[in-house]
Amino acid sequence: MADNIKIVGEILNIQEVSRYDDTDVRLLTSQRIQEDFGQKNDYIEYFVYDAGNNLLNTSYSYKDFKLPNTSFVNTNGFLPIIEIDPVKDLQNLGYSSGEFKTQYNFFNNKVSNPNAELFLKEISSDRTEIRVGSTILTNEQIESSSLALINEYTGSTYFTDYVINFGNNDQVLAVNVALNKIESGYEILFKLYQPLPISIQEKSNLWVVKEKINPFIWLCHVHLQCM
Repeated sequence: MADNIKIVGEILNIQEVSRYDDTDVRLLTSQRIQEDFGQKNDYIEYFVYDAGNNLLNTSYSYKDFKLPNTSFVNTNGFLPIIEIDPVKDLQNLGYSSGEFKTQYNFFNNKVSNPNAELFLKEISSDRTEIRVGSTILTNEQIESSSLALINEYTGSTYFTDYVINFGNNDQVLAVNVALNKIESGYEILFKLYQPLPISIQEKSNLWVVKEKINPFIWLCHVHLQCM
């Protein structure tokens, strides 16, 4: 969890979501990196599921967190402590009983947003490479965004990856990026960590984010007592 995010309420159990296979995680060298939420372009996605894993509620601009009087100090100045109460969030949506799962994604927008500015143009035969274009963004906008991603890849002292976000809590991990300058319109090429799910097809809308911290799922049962 980020240093300035605090979960409150009757929480008994939390499931952390990992985007890497366990076998790969064991091969990675662990390093503590201070990551604080609340920088420019940071935002929270919020999803509610029933016990059958059916999506009930979606928000791409969750702001129902609480900002207490205390603040967190880091090298960049003051960042507020963000308090999230999964039980209260369900109550605010009108759920008074039943079994639910809630998930919070903590992202930083890198390219585009949920407003359908990017789309999936082509998928490789093994579904591990995708070609992304836009009918809205200019070549200059695509180039500057792509180069910013590439510079972060090459300039970071630790491994940087990005998440291709298709909405409705469907995301895939990208492990490499390139800019393709063609006359019909500039494209962004992504190499994926795993093959693209078959449910995602060409012409799907998408945007690119950086995951600030791993997402968490709270399992909530009858009377909104979470476990």
